[in-house]
Amino acid sequence: MHKLMVPFGPAHPALPEPVYLKLFLDGEEIEDVDFSVGYNHKGIEKALEETDYFKNVFLSGRICGICSSAHSTCYTLGVEKLLNIEIPDKAKFIRVIVSELERLHSHLLWLGLLGHEMGFDTLFMLAFREREYVLESLELITGKRVVHDINMIGGVRRDLSHEIMVKLVKNLEILEGKVEYLRKLVRKDSLIRRRTLRIGKLDKRDVEELCLVGPVARASGVLYDIRRADKYLAYDDLNFKIVTQKKGDASARTLVRVREMLESLRLARLAIAFIEPGPIKVKPFLIFPEKEVISRVEAPRGELIYYIRSNGTDKPARVKIRTPTYANLISLKKILVGHTLADVPVAVASLDPCLSCTDRVTIVKNGKEKIIKWEDLHDHEHH
Repeated sequence: MHKLMVPFGPAHPALPEPVYLKLFLDGEEIEDVDFSVGYNHKGIEKALEETDYFKNVFLSGRICGICSSAHSTCYTLGVEKLLNIEIPDKAKFIRVIVSELERLHSHLLWLGLLGHEMGFDTLFMLAFREREYVLESLELITGKRVVHDINMIGGVRRDLSHEIMVKLVKNLEILEGKVEYLRKLVRKDSLIRRRTLRIGKLDKRDVEELCLVGPVARASGVLYDIRRADKYLAYDDLNFKIVTQKKGDASARTLVRVREMLESLRLARLAIAFIEPGPIKVKPFLIFPEKEVISRVEAPRGELIYYIRSNGTDKPARVKIRTPTYANLISLKKILVGHTLADVPVAVASLDPCLSCTDRVTIVKNGKEKIIKWEDLHDHEHH
């Protein structure tokens, strides 16, 4: 059979963000995969080193529009650890509410895009319709639909009034019924099942060997979530439950995310119920010791890590960010080899890749070199 290299991306209707895949085919079957990222690189890490700690709260929140709060929460947790600050309980619960609403928003957005990739635009419309309730709730809390800017070093910027909490509870109750309908649809619809069952399978051993994170790992039976492992913010008070599946295919990853939406709704309602009158911030110390800290949060796509090194000035000497998609992209070859070209959009979408978060400069010193020719960079133009 004639073997062929098919370029997929970086600009492609199935890709909401740019990534370049080289798919090596034997007939219709994929035999090998290579990929490259970097088309969204913005130099954020360098910008963080040239800006003071307080302005960096806003800058970190602009790394990604979908998981803005996850980034700013992880950054502020790191700086608060650096300054040895304990934020008020009320601020912790508000951060939890925003984080879980953001997770709900991210998963609904992803579910709609998955439906679009498989030609099921009714699912796309349903998911985006319910997403409006989440965006309305986030706007009630933060004043913004996206890039929420609720966090500050030492707490949060805005309090929750009784009226806002009543509206939030009402929205969450409506959303629970909507998400439960989507869960049943995902489990029973024949089109979704045919397009996702046994596609992009990763077993538990694959996940552990490749160090995959988030819903991708939990869909293969790995019981790991930073909200449980680190017990940051107020998650230890909320009886948090980890959602898992065992099959490890695109169907399992879909079910994990839909069930996580229901868990996020439960956590947000509990956090609202636990809020008591009190301060929402503490005044931070303005002396930054020479120190290194690492902070972690469970972003919608998995473990997000910030490494911050202080040199004693008002600007960090180094900020290193490891995003969940960066960890999960290594599984592309595993989930694609053996499948047909038609399965690529759904298999890739099942990872929920966020390239805006991912594009970083990482130097790996392994003694090997790989030279990318100029012609290779423009390969997609000749096909």
